[in-house]
Amino acid sequence: MIFDKLFSERGVGGGKPRIDYATLPFPSPDLANLAKEGIAPAQLNHNGKTYQVATIAGGCFWGVELAFQRVPG
Repeated sequence: MIFDKLFSERGVGGGKPRIDYATLPFPSPDLANLAKEGIAPAQLNHNGKTYQVATIAGGCFWGVELAFQRVPG
């Protein structure tokens, strides 16, 4: 495919991911570890607080991103 090299250089597709989720702030590391295990939690606990988690799936990232850009707040 024509884009294989382009995407693999950026850590997408066949390339190795370049995002180190452990260095990102909460909740990224926690959610990344759960996702690796195939778990989509409804809640996360952190520093004595409970956070509700919404898992949203869409067929096209750009369409979902646009929809959320239009949500106030």
